[in-house]
Amino acid sequence: MATFTNLNDCRSGAVHITSTTQWVALTGGSCSEVVVMGPTDGVYIFDTHGEFFVPANTTMTFRGVTQASGLSAQSADTTDRDVYYRTQFYGSMVQVTG
Repeated sequence: MATFTNLNDCRSGAVHITSTTQWVALTGGSCSEVVVMGPTDGVYIFDTHGEFFVPANTTMTFRGVTQASGLSAQSADTTDRDVYYRTQFYGSMVQVTG
């Protein structure tokens, strides 16, 4: 019989972006996905595939990353903001070993 082994290591983080800041890299260790929560007025997130807009109070999951620093954030407004995110390995995937 196969057994389930949860190897997930989740971390929460935040970066401060300002209206004059260019791209600010997210911080954190290894992961396979990053979940970003859009701040008031939203935020632009950049990865190797392009630029994405995350609207206010909306979560967007970026999969296929190996480090949180593979994503960068930029303000979508003229106000300073904190961008909150979570790094994790296995979103909805179940890893079976055995």
